[in-house]
Amino acid sequence: MLILMYASKEEIARAHHAYLDGIGDAQGRIREHLRETGGPEADGSIESLRGIGQWFLEHLPETAEPMPTSWIPAWWNPQSPPSGDGVDTHSPVTRQQLRLIDEVHAYVAEVVMTHANKAQWVVYKGRRKNIRFGTTVIQLTKRRQFYPKSLVYKAALNEVLLDKPVEAALFYDVVRQYISDAG
Repeated sequence: MLILMYASKEEIARAHHAYLDGIGDAQGRIREHLRETGGPEADGSIESLRGIGQWFLEHLPETAEPMPTSWIPAWWNPQSPPSGDGVDTHSPVTRQQLRLIDEVHAYVAEVVMTHANKAQWVVYKGRRKNIRFGTTVIQLTKRRQFYPKSLVYKAALNEVLLDKPVEAALFYDVVRQYISDAG
């Protein structure tokens, strides 16, 4: 992932805008991907996250889908190519898995932004020693943020790298709780 804790204000601003531009693209791609694979309907409801979670976990192991080798999401470190690109890498996910993570995290973000009253995209600030410093997050309340990318990426790592089972309702449960807490 792209780490911005030592980046300049300008680099953080560029990363923020690229991330937000990428979210819109990924939201369009997931709907197309769902249609192509006969996935669940992405109607923007919290309830839809149950089906999206199941679909995500079913498609995460697939790696046969060709992806342009030039594509990576804005939040990924371009110096760390995904695995399977024919170069030595420490990345635990392939380009296809990265695409799926990007699409699903964008959809989770869309649901949160739709249903949390005062949700807005912000650049995380705080101590520079915090790994999240400079990243784009959803601000729910003055002191509460939501990290859609972290939620989906961690689920993928648990499933792919650590071989830990992930509940299909994870996204639904977490988002429902965050929205409830945000009031």
